[in-house]
Amino acid sequence: MFRLFLLNLIACSSLIWGCESQAMHLEVPEDFPGHDVARQIRGDVKVPNEFNPGDYQQNKHIGEAACNFNSLLAGIMHTPFGRSKVQAVIESQDETSVNFRFYFPSPAVFEEYKYIYESYVKEYEMNIEELETYMEQASSESDRELYASLVEDNKKNIEKAQTDWKNLFHLEETSVKVPKKFVTKSEGGSFPQNDPDWLNLMQQAYMKVTKNKFLPYSGEGGGYSTDNEILEEDAFLNIPFCGFSSGYHYDGQECLNLIEAPEHLSLRFFPFIDIPLKSVDILTNREIGLDLHETKDLRAKFEGDVASYETVTYTDVVEFARTHGLTKTFLMAPNVLQFGSATHAVALIFSGEGKVYYYDNVVYDPQIDVYGEKGPIYQEAKYFKGQDLEAMTEIDFFTRLFQEIDYRKDQVYQIRKQEPRKQTTIKFFTKPLLADE
Repeated sequence: MFRLFLLNLIACSSLIWGCESQAMHLEVPEDFPGHDVARQIRGDVKVPNEFNPGDYQQNKHIGEAACNFNSLLAGIMHTPFGRSKVQAVIESQDETSVNFRFYFPSPAVFEEYKYIYESYVKEYEMNIEELETYMEQASSESDRELYASLVEDNKKNIEKAQTDWKNLFHLEETSVKVPKKFVTKSEGGSFPQNDPDWLNLMQQAYMKVTKNKFLPYSGEGGGYSTDNEILEEDAFLNIPFCGFSSGYHYDGQECLNLIEAPEHLSLRFFPFIDIPLKSVDILTNREIGLDLHETKDLRAKFEGDVASYETVTYTDVVEFARTHGLTKTFLMAPNVLQFGSATHAVALIFSGEGKVYYYDNVVYDPQIDVYGEKGPIYQEAKYFKGQDLEAMTEIDFFTRLFQEIDYRKDQVYQIRKQEPRKQTTIKFFTKPLLADE
């Protein structure tokens, strides 16, 4: 069947990538939607050397939607190590602009996923073959012209795919130049208005550097285009953190967390820091923490394209956690654990000093009835407050951890009046946020 729907999948646009000594250079345009001339940023832009919960807040409305991006960044900025990594993202600056360089996996990592790129090109080539057949069989000149123009569209899409794929391999050397202009756009999902200068500029740079067809965002909702041009309809809610996956396998509607074939693993990363993220799907229960009976986990073994599944039975919450790379020592080292509820992302921040904090970056009046205060919310986690984490057993630690997630999910639901999903995805860094020994 003719794949016309693909013709609108990627809009062809002018490319702004440049190459100089293998280093890639991007620029956020001066006419970026929402740039406010009255908010020209003067002097040097600096990433602070302390954690301020108010820096990452959303304050307008639900549609502002920077929760994924900002709450995870807040967790990183909680530690001296994280702050040093984010500070290093500013490469240079002058009176008019700031140059950013983000962290990305090595070219060898991207090469492992070449089949994704090849599948896109193959699809366009098949479109061209079919269109050329239709062109030969067309009964009118107008039909032939239509098919000819669609052939050209597909050829341009192949050229763009080739360029996007090639550019992935230069991301380690890519600089993004951002003019020192604050974004104040406030209609619909966009940039939070009260973020500090340094974060506002980083958000712009991040939007620019991640606009690549083969570097898809891993968030929900539409609107964020994957061409290189920043468009008016591009919204901040669509750039949480980058995901780069070799494929997903499902049994029913549950993601398989324990796939044993390396070619079916997925890589997630947040380019502010050079530690990969891991995602785990869970179901929680207020009384027992993790609902092991309802959390469906399977081991998947592959022989060619054939997958066989084996149900995994856990005796307690510790075995579940360790299977997914979680230990009490690992999290408390410190780390940040992000999870979602009712289309909103919040975080648990492990300080590394025996404390666990809950962070919700939004500022809504309805929060007062639920949290007892207006946000952003930064408070000790309910199930860990007053506890001696050093003396706590690991089973008690993880029971409380998943109880906390369930409790906070319910709070977010009460505020937003949106039904939370049963399944919750938690994300955490695969290494503690500590300097290498």
